[in-house]
Amino acid sequence: MPKYYKGYILIRLRLGSEWKVVEKVRNLKSREDDEDEDWYVFYCTPIFGSWDILLEICLSKHEELDKLNTFLNIDEELSKMIEESITFISMKNNFDASKIKSQNLYYRAYVLVRLKKIGLEEKIVNEIKDLRSTEYGEDWLITYASPIYGGWDLLVAISFSKLYELDKIITNLRSEKELSTIIEETTTLIGAKQNFMG
Repeated sequence: MPKYYKGYILIRLRLGSEWKVVEKVRNLKSREDDEDEDWYVFYCTPIFGSWDILLEICLSKHEELDKLNTFLNIDEELSKMIEESITFISMKNNFDASKIKSQNLYYRAYVLVRLKKIGLEEKIVNEIKDLRSTEYGEDWLITYASPIYGGWDLLVAISFSKLYELDKIITNLRSEKELSTIIEETTTLIGAKQNFMG
């Protein structure tokens, strides 16, 4: 199984239904007859917050994210609904979709992290990338963490069953003794439905 870069597109709508856009884009992928491209939409959901939709994309090359974002802006139907979009992309191609083994359905959250000091991205990723619930009755895990290009320094993807679990994870990231000296700011984007497998 190849390893991919992870790309993210945040979309703000001007009109139209979030679920209409999700239905139109959630199965997008590169053409199978195009050997130069290998990308697919891994997950897409409406989110709570100042943005309306988040697309999570697996990409073999950074340039593929720009092509997909351009498509969203020139597609006749989508361009009428989308007001604006921004992109983030991982610095390394280290995502292996075959490692997702759970058949449970989870809520999905994405935490964007801005650091006080640049250069510590890999250290934080290594500290948090394998965190998961250990207490009875809890079911959450960090499924992906990576330095990203864009207005933030890191992106952390979290799967969780109950909202209090997300609160516990975010509070820990922001208040843990060592991390709190490195993390300047976080913002959390939360999926609207419990529909992420793994």
